[in-house]
Amino acid sequence: MSKSALVVESENLVRSLVANILHIFQFEVHEANDEESAFELFRRHEHAIAYVYIDYNLRRGSGIRLYQRIRQLDPSVVIVLASGMPDNGMLLVNHDPNGELLLKPFSLESFRNTVIRTSVSEECYAVAL
Repeated sequence: MSKSALVVESENLVRSLVANILHIFQFEVHEANDEESAFELFRRHEHAIAYVYIDYNLRRGSGIRLYQRIRQLDPSVVIVLASGMPDNGMLLVNHDPNGELLLKPFSLESFRNTVIRTSVSEECYAVAL
C-alpha cells in the first residue's frame, strides 16, 4: 500500500468500521483513540498520511484542536471531521479546501462517498466503481 490514513475515534466499533472501509480503498491505516496519540502517529508518519478522519468529540483531547495541530503541520492533507452536530467545526472546515465535515450518524455509503470525493488518488475511484 502506498498511501496511509489516520483514523482518530474514541468509539472502538466506529473506529474499526472506518478503518476497514479505508483498507478497502487501499489505505494503510493507523488508528488512535485520543488527541495525543493521534498527533504522535501523524508526526511519525506525516509524509505518508494522505487522509485523516477525526471524531469531533474525543473522550481524551479535542478533535478540533487535533484538526488545527495537524493542519499547521500539513496544509495539504485531507482531513474529515466527523460530528453529530451540524454546527460543530462547520466554520473551520468551510474555510479549508482540504477539509470536510461528515455528519454522524453516517451510512456506509455516505462515508464511502466522502472517501471518494476527498481522495487524492485515482485508485480510490477504480475501487469504488
